[in-house]
Amino acid sequence: PLYDLLAADTSPQALRPANPSALRAYSGAVSHALAKRIKPSTQGLDTRAWQRWTEFMRDEMGSSPLREDTPGSHARESFIVASFVLWLTKQLTSSIPGRTFCKPSTYMGYVYAIRRHHTRHFKLFRCLGAAKGVIDALKDEYVQREGPECLMPSRKEPISRGMLRAMLAVPEGTLLSGAGTLSWRSWSGATLRAQLCTAGSGGFRKAELGLPAGVAFNKTHMSRASLFWVIRGVVVSCPTNAQLRGLREGDLAGLIVAPCKNDPWGLVFMPHPLFFRFVPDILDNTAAALRDMLLACPVPDELMRTTPLFSEGPAAEGGL
Repeated sequence: PLYDLLAADTSPQALRPANPSALRAYSGAVSHALAKRIKPSTQGLDTRAWQRWTEFMRDEMGSSPLREDTPGSHARESFIVASFVLWLTKQLTSSIPGRTFCKPSTYMGYVYAIRRHHTRHFKLFRCLGAAKGVIDALKDEYVQREGPECLMPSRKEPISRGMLRAMLAVPEGTLLSGAGTLSWRSWSGATLRAQLCTAGSGGFRKAELGLPAGVAFNKTHMSRASLFWVIRGVVVSCPTNAQLRGLREGDLAGLIVAPCKNDPWGLVFMPHPLFFRFVPDILDNTAAALRDMLLACPVPDELMRTTPLFSEGPAAEGGL
């Protein structure tokens, strides 16, 4: 689509390179780079929204789904988008049992998806004012029908400190359903304890400490090289077992965090490592759990950068 737009340009500033294939190559590369930044979940919503929008424009408006928002057409385009929101209320059903209508934010999510589609086609799509007004009216109706608490977003609750300590207190040798017996001293047991303690102390999301399904480990994830130590005031990147066993109260485990959802390039949080104070004989002490993991799950110094911070087993056994 980008190449077609450029090729159809008849203005004095139109691009007419001596080698037309270069224009096609550059437009393809730009389009690919822009599309690559879209997350799979967003792509799924955008696809569904565009299918609905195409159906609406064909059956209800009798016009092209790809719009041109110019000063002279702004009123018409605003009317179309507002009408689309009302049309959606008859097409979508709530996933919440017992409710017929979706939350108004769901409809607005479809509108934003249509705007993203236009942006990827280098089309302006600024006609959201009337749609937002319709959304506010739908919120009024929704609150009257379901109650104001029904507009509250549903968010996951973090694991509390009490829950963490209860999990870590499960006795050694406990029979696990379908997974053998629990061994906190094993590779997987020591890793799980360190992972849970790090999550609790650092406020990490699950996806920041464990790989999501279908995602391969790469340099944007935390590795063993992300972990360092401050022992008697001296920074130690690769401590020996003797140094780890000789940790004293007040020594520190330092962790350089990786890029994350709210810092995708690591520019905000990576320059500021997290520090965990070592306190022995406390079940949920993060530095102690990390120390025990390193002792139970050794990794050669030369493999630190290519080994995930938390892994299921040695690299030689495919446990990454």
